[in-house]
Amino acid sequence: MKKYSHLLSPIIIGENVLKNRMFASKAFPHFLQGPETFPTETVIAYYANLARNGAAVVTVKGAEGPDGVYPDRKTLPPGDGKHIALYDPDEPGVENYFSQMADAIHYYGAKASISLHGMEPDHLCVSKLTEEQQAKIHGRFHIPEGKEMTHEDIEAYKQHLVKRCLKYQSLGFDMCNIYMTYKSSLISAFLSPATNYRTDEYGGSTEDRVRIVVEICDAIKKACGKKWMIEAQISGEEECGYDLDEMLRYVKLLEGKVDILHIRAKDAAESHPVGFNSKEGAPVTLRYAEAVKSLGVQMVVAPNGGYQDLDECDRYIAEGKADMITMGRAFICDYDYYLKAVEGRGDDVVPCIRCNKCHAPSMT
Repeated sequence: MKKYSHLLSPIIIGENVLKNRMFASKAFPHFLQGPETFPTETVIAYYANLARNGAAVVTVKGAEGPDGVYPDRKTLPPGDGKHIALYDPDEPGVENYFSQMADAIHYYGAKASISLHGMEPDHLCVSKLTEEQQAKIHGRFHIPEGKEMTHEDIEAYKQHLVKRCLKYQSLGFDMCNIYMTYKSSLISAFLSPATNYRTDEYGGSTEDRVRIVVEICDAIKKACGKKWMIEAQISGEEECGYDLDEMLRYVKLLEGKVDILHIRAKDAAESHPVGFNSKEGAPVTLRYAEAVKSLGVQMVVAPNGGYQDLDECDRYIAEGKADMITMGRAFICDYDYYLKAVEGRGDDVVPCIRCNKCHAPSMT
């Protein structure tokens, strides 16, 4: 019996079989490529190497800007936005590169997932926070007041996401990632009571705030079929927003809609832990995963943030605290991570020092 038999065991999700329990999250090193409007060979090789290094699922950054269109870099605000890779989804040649990317991931037996970040949260019209609340929210994710979406806008947005999924499915992708963490996307702004002040069926109660996610999942499944998997990336709780109990109510309402629940911390800093905000052997998101597992919902639970130690990851799955482990830096800092897992050499894994330089200088 292999030493890390729980972590390395396959898992069945609907009509899909994943080769093990290791999940490569949407962790794209900044400055990996220049101003090209397509994924370069370096980018394709990066994602392929995640699959080679053991990831059963590799989540790829989507081919669009934050508002669903390709932006002019010159109009982006100062900071990381000017440096991350941006791909033009309306350029036919870009599709070819994404098809090559999916093929490269499949070559190593992994599933290819596409991230649907979607629009920025200022499209929701919700900036009614007190000064004290605003002070507690990470400045990078401050939500300005905007024009509230109409029902027609919401329907158009859902169809936009469906269209994107159908395109990526035709290019060989197997699933999508619905990004709804840290109040930093339109969907996350709908979920949060700190940002959603709508008075129609998309605001107010827990059921109404999560309604748009339910409808998006239903629309995607109807268009792409049952084999197409949906991963929802959610915060276990929020600063000045929903708490753990309400997150669990969201989960119950998403049962049968979401295949994999990717759980992150309440903000980006804790989800990308560094030495001064984390403790070795005590990942901050594990308690969220345990709470979701205690519900007994039919949904794969995959916590994220600081997971690398093979003994710990295997134990969390063996103890029923998680079904999969979502990782980013573990695959980056040791290119033989999977080999060492198979050979039972956890002590030989190159440790991540949590400097966060692979993510973004502003996060350190």
